[in-house]
Amino acid sequence: MSFFDQTAIASQAEPTNVHLHVVDVSALDSIRRLVDELQAPRVDVLVHNAGLLPREHEMTGDGLEMTVATHLVGPFWLTRLLRPRLHGARVVFVSSGGLYWFHPDETQPNSAVW
Repeated sequence: MSFFDQTAIASQAEPTNVHLHVVDVSALDSIRRLVDELQAPRVDVLVHNAGLLPREHEMTGDGLEMTVATHLVGPFWLTRLLRPRLHGARVVFVSSGGLYWFHPDETQPNSAVW
């Protein structure tokens, strides 16, 4: 099974009404497009599983710092836009231990390399 194989995922679920959508949560227009194109009147489970830890300081096309956009702003915005469809839904945020291996230079908080 590939990572984004909706058929394989649906075959493991009960009931088999599974819709998989992949979105770039660092891009606000990508989030808006997903919400506008989503045909489901109800969302039962929303899993936020995005993460990155770039070595260099990056900005998004929306003018946000990439890590903040991916970990905070994007998931918040997606959940907020889907809120009318999330009544009684389970919203899950997945994280990793990558942060524990990352040691920025605290003496240079504005440097390009963290």
